[in-house]
Amino acid sequence: IYKILKKLIKENRIERDCDIQFAGGEPTLHSEFEEIIRLFLDNSFSRVRINSSGIKYSKIIERGLKEDKLLLCISPDSGERELYKKIKRTDCYDILWNNISKYAKARNNNKKSLQLKYVIIPNVNDTESDIQKFLNKVIENNIKFVIIDFEAHSYRTKKYNIQFIKKSFSLVKYAKQYTTKYDVELCYGPSVNSAISEFKELYI
Repeated sequence: IYKILKKLIKENRIERDCDIQFAGGEPTLHSEFEEIIRLFLDNSFSRVRINSSGIKYSKIIERGLKEDKLLLCISPDSGERELYKKIKRTDCYDILWNNISKYAKARNNNKKSLQLKYVIIPNVNDTESDIQKFLNKVIENNIKFVIIDFEAHSYRTKKYNIQFIKKSFSLVKYAKQYTTKYDVELCYGPSVNSAISEFKELYI
């Protein structure tokens, strides 16, 4: 992949302002990941988005954050160890938040370049207490941009359950109020936006 991309860039066949996204699996585990990101950074690409578990720390991502040339999105979905283990099925909670802290310190002034995501999963992490613990970790680590969303499959299968929608909206509003209080920008994910559009009268 690296050699192909290098050739395309050299021949000016990739626009420098195009959107480049790494997703689906853990990109930092790819054998050519560091080389590919370095290639984009060295050739003035500045719209690179990386979705990562955050478990493996990457110096090239750190560089991209310092230079404000990439966006990193990590989805911890929890602010406490046991819940994190239950959701992710791995005991890397301390490693994750240590890496998030290092990325936050490396980040340029662009508060949107490092984003944390919280996906609400019914009967797993769907209480105000769960969300508050997550947001407290966000504030503790000086994160300034958060995305909140509903787990897509659960939303599709439960969206006509009015109580489910009401509870979900209540959690979203709680997160909005909490983040506003601490000057953290909160963005809604696609499932939340879809729910608000479809059940507007329940959100108001």
